[in-house]
Amino acid sequence: PTMFIFNKCDLLDDGDRAAQMRNLASASEASAVFISAVTGEGMDDFSAALEKIASEGRRRVTFRLPYDDGAALNLLHKEGHGVEVRYEDDAVVVSAVTDARLRGRLSEYLAEPADVPTTEEDDG
Repeated sequence: PTMFIFNKCDLLDDGDRAAQMRNLASASEASAVFISAVTGEGMDDFSAALEKIASEGRRRVTFRLPYDDGAALNLLHKEGHGVEVRYEDDAVVVSAVTDARLRGRLSEYLAEPADVPTTEEDDG
């Protein structure tokens, strides 16, 4: 994802200039946020936009890991969120909030095959 952040928006007094900047961002399918570090204007919008980008493609999925793949379990603890682990007779069952990239890396262990990321989801 791409986001244009225009700082010093407190100095803009020309509505046409702001419209030109918005057009630049939309032409590249990016979002645009106008902020001012001096006045704090637009910082809530900026924070919300970052949160949206950061959470895109994240969802809770379940993995069934073999006991001998400690690296996969370690990776889920390191890069997953809200990791819950349950030990069963034949596997370590891990539920975690993950992004498409992490699901792709561990796709062979996904308990729900529908959660294998597609190319479109990776490009997100």
